[in-house]
Amino acid sequence: MCCLGLLGIFLMIINNEVNFAVGHNQGTVLNWFIKLSISISTVFLIGLIIYYHKLDLNLYSIKNSVDDWHIGLTEKKLFLIILEILICIIHPIPLHFPSSWSLNAATTTTTTTTPASLPLSYISLDVALGLPSK
Repeated sequence: MCCLGLLGIFLMIINNEVNFAVGHNQGTVLNWFIKLSISISTVFLIGLIIYYHKLDLNLYSIKNSVDDWHIGLTEKKLFLIILEILICIIHPIPLHFPSSWSLNAATTTTTTTTPASLPLSYISLDVALGLPSK
């Protein structure tokens, strides 16, 4: 689970660096694939968290000679599991789908926006979701 979390953080750093290097916030093919990879790793991470807690409850029921694993699932434990899943589910969603798969040099040079022309209060949604992720 730790490796998936670190992979998501590493991919988010790469995504932010690509966004800042390009100088505009339009979704490129590379950014879209990176965000898709982050989403896939997040889904696997959530699945592993659920599987971990299922195994933990099974071990608890075996250790305490309990037939039903529901006895080990207290309200506090359920709240902590849901909180852990909600914290881990925060990630940048691939919102901008690539408009074209081929790069046209004439259109990309005339429509770029420099970072200096953006207002100071401008924060990308990807950055806002990427900072607390994982």
